[in-house]
Amino acid sequence: MNIGIKYCGGCNPKFDRKAFVEELKSRHKDINFEIASETSNYELVFLVNGCSRACVSKNKYSFKRIISLDSPDKLDVLDELINKLLNP
Repeated sequence: MNIGIKYCGGCNPKFDRKAFVEELKSRHKDINFEIASETSNYELVFLVNGCSRACVSKNKYSFKRIISLDSPDKLDVLDELINKLLNP
């Protein structure tokens, strides 16, 4: 499974976005996480916003599902979603 990651510009981050994604990667070592590319197709794209403004645009990406994140509190929810996608 390929998961694309798109970070916000980081003008007003309320949490460490990179550490959040690194923790997610460490929990799912069998998944290919990569910085989202406009020319790739993804099962899932995570828009990682540092605050509730959620300024990251989804318009340039090809995906089956997309999730916008703006809080580190959603890590367990993402684990559940990824596990459901891997084991339908």
